[in-house]
Amino acid sequence: MVLSNIHDSVIVDAGRSYFHSSRENRFSKAQEEITEVSESRIATFRAVLQLARLTLGETPYLAGPEPLYTDYILFGSFKWVNLCCSLVLLAEDDPLYDWYERMLGLFGGFAASDGAAEGQAA
Repeated sequence: MVLSNIHDSVIVDAGRSYFHSSRENRFSKAQEEITEVSESRIATFRAVLQLARLTLGETPYLAGPEPLYTDYILFGSFKWVNLCCSLVLLAEDDPLYDWYERMLGLFGGFAASDGAAEGQAA
């Protein structure tokens, strides 16, 4: 869903043609089909994260009482989306939203201080 945003805002002009064609080849679809954003696609994406939500119902972080590799990997994916586009993938009432906010606050808020909108969960 974010490929068009990456294409338009992150990839420099010289690489856009390659980025566009390589993604269409990889997914065997036109970029417009791949990146179509609808409530049903966002709902499907959110449903995939149910195991993480269940885990966060028992511990503050995916890895337990402190963030570890699992937390940083998922956080990095959300942060990348947050930096590339304005698509909101997590609802504010989602336990993952609170987790994301806690992750942003680690290390004195270092991840939140990069110029991206604070509080804007990917």
